[in-house]
Amino acid sequence: MVQKQGLRARSLRKARERKVSMAEKKEDAAQMPPAPAAPAPNEPKKKSKGRKILIVVLVVFALLVVAGIAGGGGSSEKEDEPFDPSTYQTIDYATVAKNPEDYKGQKLYFAGKVVQVLEQSDHETDLRVATSDNGYDDILYVTLDPDILGGNHIVENQYIGVYGRCTGQISYTSALGAKISIPGLEAVSIDESVKSPQEVQIEAMEALFDGVTWEKVDTSGYGSYEYEATVTNTTENNYSNVSLILGIYDANGTRIGESYATTNSWNAGESVKFDAYLDSNLKDSAASVKVEIQSFSIGSDYYSPDWQ
Repeated sequence: MVQKQGLRARSLRKARERKVSMAEKKEDAAQMPPAPAAPAPNEPKKKSKGRKILIVVLVVFALLVVAGIAGGGGSSEKEDEPFDPSTYQTIDYATVAKNPEDYKGQKLYFAGKVVQVLEQSDHETDLRVATSDNGYDDILYVTLDPDILGGNHIVENQYIGVYGRCTGQISYTSALGAKISIPGLEAVSIDESVKSPQEVQIEAMEALFDGVTWEKVDTSGYGSYEYEATVTNTTENNYSNVSLILGIYDANGTRIGESYATTNSWNAGESVKFDAYLDSNLKDSAASVKVEIQSFSIGSDYYSPDWQ
């Protein structure tokens, strides 16, 4: 009995010793610093690959910048090129309208009457401009940045000159549903000092009579007077149905009456004798006359100051 108890006591002691030894080993392992992690074998390759991608991106960006500087300088004429009206061609509308795509990108100049204004936004205004002398036909579609107007606004019935680059053929649908195709122009500069064809032709006619001397002549020898003047048509126009008003003035410059002079035909280079009857009541006081253009025609086009 005593011997069994001794054996049991020794077994219990050895078991306690094993538990203590295992606990100490666990405590020692917990107190030890963690081992350094081994470097990932693929990490240097990732860095190297990312560096190569960055270099490629930078090279491509640099090439794009250089290409933009070398080839894009002429794309914004308003900013990069000084405006020179002498570099713009004046071409007959019919020639351009026949095939607008042949003139796409070319610098062109047209003058005409604004028949419609479409202010699309703060950065775009569209115009329909009639380039014919009658102010209705040969329509040009003009787009422009309002900034080039310097704060002004284009209005309908205004005559303007347009410098710009041809944009080829522009097509749109009219209010009646018809498809319309006309030449287009992107404006670079607008000349608002342009005169209408009426003004231009009337001024040309007035210039023919500047400095002309009108002579008071007794045509009958019995006191029946008229004013006479011979005038040469130095223009290139063949005029018809020319009608003049002669204001009659006394020596003090006071208008005391008027008379009329006409001719049915007056071709370029031709001299015509104009005569205007003078009222017998004015023959003594009449000292001078001044010519006013009443009307005339060039072909089928009619011109009159009343039509301006």
